[in-house]
Amino acid sequence: MFDDYSDDPIYNVKAIALQSGVKASTLRAWERRYGVPKPDRTGSGYRLYSSRDIATIRWLKTQIESGMSISQAVSLLYSMQQVARQRSSNVAPAKVVSLATGPEVPKRLTDLHDQMVANATTFGESSIEAALQEAFSIYAVEDVCINLIQPVLITVGEQWHRGEISINVERFFSNVIRRKLMVMLDASAPPIRKARIIVGCAPGELHEMGILMLALFLRRRGYDVIYLGQSIAVAGLDRVLQTLQPQGMLLSAGTLPTAASLIDVAGVVIQQGYRSMILAYGGHIFNTFPDLRFLIPGHLLSTSALKAVNALEEIFESKTVTRMHLPPRAREMQDALIALRANRVTIIADMADNTRRLGDRASVIDIAEHLLIVLESAVRLEQPAVLQDVHIWEWDTRLLIDLPQLSRVVHALDHAIRRNLPECATALSGYIAALRLAVTLDKE
Repeated sequence: MFDDYSDDPIYNVKAIALQSGVKASTLRAWERRYGVPKPDRTGSGYRLYSSRDIATIRWLKTQIESGMSISQAVSLLYSMQQVARQRSSNVAPAKVVSLATGPEVPKRLTDLHDQMVANATTFGESSIEAALQEAFSIYAVEDVCINLIQPVLITVGEQWHRGEISINVERFFSNVIRRKLMVMLDASAPPIRKARIIVGCAPGELHEMGILMLALFLRRRGYDVIYLGQSIAVAGLDRVLQTLQPQGMLLSAGTLPTAASLIDVAGVVIQQGYRSMILAYGGHIFNTFPDLRFLIPGHLLSTSALKAVNALEEIFESKTVTRMHLPPRAREMQDALIALRANRVTIIADMADNTRRLGDRASVIDIAEHLLIVLESAVRLEQPAVLQDVHIWEWDTRLLIDLPQLSRVVHALDHAIRRNLPECATALSGYIAALRLAVTLDKE
C-alpha cells in the first residue's frame, strides 16, 4: 500500500502540515498514540517525513472526514497493509476471526446495545452515533457489526412488530445505521484482489442491512465490490454484466417472492454466457426453508456473516469452476404461471368481491394481490410444500388480519382460480391445499 510513493525522508513537520492539512500537533499525537506516521529523525532529533508519509496522512485525513475515528482509520490502515503484504508474498489474506462472536459477548457491547435501543425511541441520533464511534474504536468492524449492530436492529424490529414503537422510529434507526455503514464502505481501501463482485438485494428485496455488512466485509478483504443496494433490476442486468465483467454476484433474498426472483437473475447470467460466474445468495427465507437451494442455481451461503464471507473467499480462491444451469420446469406449471399473471387483475377483483366484508375494498385488494404473488412465487419454484407453514410467507402478504380471515382469502383465491382459470385448477390444486393447511393449523 502506497508503494508508488518514495520513502526518502526529506520533509520537515511544517512542510508535512502544509501539504496534508493536518496540524503538526495532531501528527505528533497520532505518532505517540498509534505509531502512525513513523518519521525518521535527524541527528538533532528533528522529524523528517517521506512522500509515502504524506500519502498515508492524507488517506487517514480522508477517512476521518468520512466519519471514522482516528483509531478506526489506523486499524483499517494496518489491516490493509497486512493484506497487501500477504498478497505480495502470494499468501492468501488471513480470514477475519472475530474475538466477540462466541457465547461471551463483551459487556461493553451489551451496554452499548441497551444505550442505542434507548436512544432510538427518542430519535437520539448523536447519542447513537457516539455509541457506534466508541464501539468501532475498541472492537474490529466485524465484531461491531455482528455483535452490536445486528442485535440492535433485531431488537428495534421486534419492538416495532409488537407495536411498542412506530414504523417511523424503526426507519429512523435503520437509516442512521445504514448511513454509518455506507460511510465505512465508501472509506474502504482500493481493492487489491482481481475478483470483482456485484453485491445487492434480489429483485423486490428492500431489507439491505445484512447484505450491506457483507459488502463491507468483502471490501475489507480487498475485493472489488460493486454495491447496488436494494432491489436490483433484472431489466438491464445484461448491460451491467457486460460493463462490469464481474467474477461473482452476491444477493440477499428474505422472502418467498424475492427468492423466486433469483431465477430471473440466474437466467440473465446464463443467457449472457456467464455460466462460470459465481452466483451466491442467502437470506431469511433460506434459513427457514433451505431446500430452496436445490431449485436456484448458485451457492447458498451460511447464515453467519463471517462464515459466508469465508466461504465466498474459498470459492473465489478455488480453481474449481461450477457451471450454472437452470433446473427443468414442468410445462403444466409454466402454463399455470403464465395464466396466473395474464389474469391477475381479474382474479384479484374476483377475490375482492368474495371477501368484501373483511374491510374496505382497497385493503382487501392489497391482501388479495400479495397472496396471489405468494402463490405465483411457489409455482415458479414448483414447491407447494413451502406454503404449508404460514410463517414462511405471512410477512410477504403484509397482512393485518387473523388466520380465520386469512382462511377466507385463501378460499376466495381457490374460487377465483376455479372460476377464471378452470384449465389450471388441477395443476394448482396442491398449492391451494398447502395454503389451506397453513391457515387452518394452529401456529401459536
